[in-house]
Amino acid sequence: MTLFFIVTGEASGDRLGAALMLTLKHHCPDAQFIGVSGPLMRSLGCTELFPQEDLAVMGFIDVFKCLPLLLKRRKQVKQAATRLQPAVYIGIDAPDFNLPIERQLKAQGIKTVHVNSPTVWAWRAGRLKSIAKSVDLMLLLFPFEQAIYDQAQIPAKYIGHPLADQLPLIIDTESQKSALGLLKHAPVLALLPGSRVSELTYLAALFIKVARACVHAMPNLQCCVPLINEKSRKIFIAYWQEIAPDLALHCSVGNAHAVMQAADVVLVASGTAALEVMLCHKPMVVAYQMHPVNYWLAKCLIKTPYIALPNILSHALIVPERIQQQASVKQLTRDVLNWFHDASLYTQTQQQFLKLHQDLRQHAAEKAAIAILTLIKP
Repeated sequence: MTLFFIVTGEASGDRLGAALMLTLKHHCPDAQFIGVSGPLMRSLGCTELFPQEDLAVMGFIDVFKCLPLLLKRRKQVKQAATRLQPAVYIGIDAPDFNLPIERQLKAQGIKTVHVNSPTVWAWRAGRLKSIAKSVDLMLLLFPFEQAIYDQAQIPAKYIGHPLADQLPLIIDTESQKSALGLLKHAPVLALLPGSRVSELTYLAALFIKVARACVHAMPNLQCCVPLINEKSRKIFIAYWQEIAPDLALHCSVGNAHAVMQAADVVLVASGTAALEVMLCHKPMVVAYQMHPVNYWLAKCLIKTPYIALPNILSHALIVPERIQQQASVKQLTRDVLNWFHDASLYTQTQQQFLKLHQDLRQHAAEKAAIAILTLIKP
């Protein structure tokens, strides 16, 4: 038996982990998996120490509030990995949780791999010194990261993004609308207010108000809201019923990619979801609000000119990104409606997204599995 210890803290990491597990099983039939996972990894046989939702916190304030639980969970993972002595510890994202564990396990002689580099190119570049002591191998999802790790002399390999392999290069929007029970020839706006409770707290009401304003301007507009789980759906519906109970919204659970592909325009929280929307080739408006203290600290630390991954990958502002006070109902409504009204810009943006999709399509899970198996080979 070859034991792989995998830890991820959110839905995007669960998808990455599931793709990696499938490929590792193909190359290593005796593979067994344990760690912290989501529903996809669990369905593939990953034995779970505790739910990944325990790690799904974001921002300095939320982390501080949850610090006792996070420290307890970190100790639990470290003790389990030390006891079980896996062939390799694989941390997927969640760097503030995973890297300290990886550093301790590496010092014990356990091989460590981290999937998806922390954003050292955006802020806290000094983390590279800690990363060098923590990982035997860093697997990179974006091409521009390779030069950073080469310069720091940290073993790293660009593998592309697994979602770029999984999502099709040609999107049949009308078929996806029909599959979801939507009118094929009426426009669709998708709302993706985030997967964390903290994100819904700040964005759910805002997105509902924007949807209401857009429907007022475009009465035939259909609005869809895919939520990550039933808990998120209940939170969102509570806001909906309080703010705009007469607004028609198609709320669902667990079919975000189908909704993205059916949409014509997407209003999305900043984060991995913006990359997923890009890979579905859909023009978007990226918005985010957070606790004022979190925003002030982030503004002091972040060095990149953009926050939305499509803009970062393009080195240009190709989709609107609105943060804090800029993310007003009036501004976001104007941004969303502009995509519907400017056909030339819409088509040009879709073509840019297709090119970025092709660039990230590198058979990531296969490359990652081979790199990990090569690392642990006796």
